[in-house]
Amino acid sequence: MRNFTIVLFVFNSFLAQAKSPLQEKYPHGLLTDDYGVLTEADLVYAAKGVERTPYKIEDGSSAYQRWQCFETKKMLFRYSTWRDDYTDFGRGATLCDYSFQVNDEQGVRHLYVARRAKELVDCRELFKEWKKVRKDSKYTCILGEPGSYENKEKGWIWGKTKTKSKCMSYFVGECDSEKKLKEYENEK
Repeated sequence: MRNFTIVLFVFNSFLAQAKSPLQEKYPHGLLTDDYGVLTEADLVYAAKGVERTPYKIEDGSSAYQRWQCFETKKMLFRYSTWRDDYTDFGRGATLCDYSFQVNDEQGVRHLYVARRAKELVDCRELFKEWKKVRKDSKYTCILGEPGSYENKEKGWIWGKTKTKSKCMSYFVGECDSEKKLKEYENEK
């Protein structure tokens, strides 16, 4: 019985360290298992982000977009609001910023934040879209550009969120990675 327990432990350890084929091929672009949500086009197009956004992050490396996948039930979409009386030529507006939040297996809190403030109606629409994207999905993958890391919190700039059945993105048309790759290649 003891030998069986040791074999089972070794086998489970091997499985825990095994990487998916996409992780093996794109180790910097996919930081977790993709659970069958992502395609190779998703990872290739994310890697092209280095060429599309030639700025550097704090450590001097390129702003390579990275995918991570989590259990959907662990992901939260939050937004906060405030009144800005100087927006839109003095008319004023209620603005919001939003984020996706999730804790990984190591206890690191990942915070995927918006690129800029939006009007409240936009955050409400994004929340409705998020509910549709996550519906009936066990896993959700999220793409972001890396940012700061301190006090067990990792900051990201949100790009898109994808499940097996749906996708939502900050930029219009970014969910169709195959189409965007073709457009990008034609621009060269």
